[in-house]
Amino acid sequence: MRIFKERIKDIPLVMEFRNYYWHNERGLSFLKENNIGYCIVDEPKLKGLMPYNPTTTTGLGYFRFHGRNPNWFHASVAERYDYLYAPDELKSFVPDIKKISGTISKTLVMFNNCHAGKSVKNAIEMLKLIKE
Repeated sequence: MRIFKERIKDIPLVMEFRNYYWHNERGLSFLKENNIGYCIVDEPKLKGLMPYNPTTTTGLGYFRFHGRNPNWFHASVAERYDYLYAPDELKSFVPDIKKISGTISKTLVMFNNCHAGKSVKNAIEMLKLIKE
């Protein structure tokens, strides 16, 4: 990862950990020391997956919403991301998004619950909530 970061120089890099093993101070310290952003994920609350941890390691905040389909490990790729966040679920993230946005230079909010256009629906709803 360090070599890759050196080669891309000033292009911002964000790391999305896909296993709980990396969710510790050592993992976050590695990102900070190498100027690599931390991907704040929301995904199903299943053993082995990353917990939601609204923190940053660089001047870039990156939220990624995968959905909360409980069949994550047993579903096809399309089914895994077949999840529409309810308005109340989205609203619960707004304080963290606003807090992080107020302390760093750039914040990105991405939706990966892409089955049947659900990511677009949720992105539009989230934008409305953030603007309130």
